[in-house]
Amino acid sequence: MAGIRNTGTMKKIIMIMAAFLMSAQYLLGDSYLLSLENKVKYCEMVIIVKINKAKIIEGSVGNVMEADSDVIKMLKGNQYHSNIVLRVAATDANSFLNKQYEGGEYLVYVFKRNNEYWVFEGEKGLKKAGESFTDYVYDKDGQLKMATFSREEYFKIIRSSTEAVGSLKK
Repeated sequence: MAGIRNTGTMKKIIMIMAAFLMSAQYLLGDSYLLSLENKVKYCEMVIIVKINKAKIIEGSVGNVMEADSDVIKMLKGNQYHSNIVLRVAATDANSFLNKQYEGGEYLVYVFKRNNEYWVFEGEKGLKKAGESFTDYVYDKDGQLKMATFSREEYFKIIRSSTEAVGSLKK
């Protein structure tokens, strides 16, 4: 028990749990397990990008859309990126080819895996940057529910979640 009280050990356990959750989300492509605040907490970056060029890479395990993107706004992240290559898990390459992502602006939650930047939630993680956003949040009774926020409200929640995460690291 003494080892578990060690803050270094606790940090490792938390990181392993976060990696497990991120991997599960990567494979399942659904965020019903995580609220907006938790997505901010577990993702390395929250950014708004403009996708310049997108292509499908077919693999033995599954298809991936690779999107060369300009970073328009960084809401969370330790490093500033002006350009980033995002990878999106694609269960069906044809669904990607039938949609026009190039030239569009998207809000994305990003995690790093094997030195590559992946969009959290796969294709569902490409949220068209608009005037409002819908996401899961906890209500006053602690129940997870869908809610729609104005752009300003949504960004405020992301920033406050980022600040809360930053205060935990100190």
